[in-house]
Amino acid sequence: MSLSERTQSGIAANVMLSARNAQNRPVINYSGTVTLTSSDPLVVLPATVTFVNGYAQFKVTFNTSGTQTLTATDNSATPLTTSKQTAVSAPLAATKFVMSLPEQVQTGDAVNVVLSARNAKNQPVINYSGTVTLTSSDPLAVLPATVTFVNGYAQIAVSFNTIGTQTLTATDNSATPLTTSKQTAVSGF
Repeated sequence: MSLSERTQSGIAANVMLSARNAQNRPVINYSGTVTLTSSDPLVVLPATVTFVNGYAQFKVTFNTSGTQTLTATDNSATPLTTSKQTAVSAPLAATKFVMSLPEQVQTGDAVNVVLSARNAKNQPVINYSGTVTLTSSDPLAVLPATVTFVNGYAQIAVSFNTIGTQTLTATDNSATPLTTSKQTAVSGF
C-alpha cells in the first residue's frame, strides 16, 4: 500500500494498492475487490475498491488528527490484508479568502460569486465555517449583508446596478479578520 507517512486532516490523500506474490512481484492478472476500513471514525473513503491489472487507486480523507491506520482486506477464500499508518495533522487555519467574480457584468444581472477559505499553502480549509460581511462600492448593488461558509465555501448571487468599475469585498469579523476584494467592470444594456 502506498500512502504518505504524513497527511493533513480534511485534505484527500492518494492511495495505491498493488497485488504482490510471495516474492513481492506484481500480480498483474489480479482483479479482486477489497474492503477498506480505518481507525479514523470520521474518515471519508470508498467502502470497496476493485483492482484492475493488479492495481487499485483511490482517495481517502482523514478527518481526525493523530496516527491513523488504513486497512484493505480481500475477503476471498484466503483473505489478504494490508495496513498502513499515517500521521494526520490538524488542518491549517484559514489565512485568506479567494473570490470568483466575473471580470465584466451587465447592470441588473445576478452573477454567481464563490468564496473559498484558504490556508497559507493556498489549500481549501474545509473546516472553516465563519460568517462574512459583504460590501460593495456600488451603492445600488443587491447582495446579502452576510453569508456563512459551509465546508470552507460560500456561494452568493450579487447584482451590480451602477455602471463603471465596482468592487465587492468580503470580510469576516473574527479576532484576526480576513478580507478579500475583487473588481468587476459593470456595463449597461
